[in-house]
Amino acid sequence: MELAATRSSQEMRRSDEFTHISELTHEGLPRKKAFIVIGINTAFSSRKRRDSIRQTWMPQGERLLQLEQEKGIIIRFMIGHSATSNNILDRAIDSEDSQHKDFLRLVVEFAMALQEAGCFFVVLECVLALVAAAATFALRILTIGIGVGPFCIGQVN
Repeated sequence: MELAATRSSQEMRRSDEFTHISELTHEGLPRKKAFIVIGINTAFSSRKRRDSIRQTWMPQGERLLQLEQEKGIIIRFMIGHSATSNNILDRAIDSEDSQHKDFLRLVVEFAMALQEAGCFFVVLECVLALVAAAATFALRILTIGIGVGPFCIGQVN
């Protein structure tokens, strides 16, 4: 899933969810700042793929936090929950997340948090059609779907 939005620094300060993203200034003048979330769709069984991404192009640790704070760019693996609450699959992802701190879970809830933070659109890519439908009906902002079925307001095939 990929989520992206742009908003003013005043709107950023209203957000409790993303308070670590601060206003950038150039020569003392306040500037508008991009706020971008790059979500990499993943599966429970894709640990090797995630490790490969971490080792090649995804910043880790302090570099990941610095990218968020200085540039307003958040990169995370996106995953839901297993069918059975708190089973071995969920615990494995929780353990991996505690080590790397690079997961976002619950797509719809996260999209709603972005909406409350002031984003004006959400792009949903490669998520289940049911998830895209749930996000579209839950949000007051534009949802754009890429390969997610007919339930988003805007479609790209």
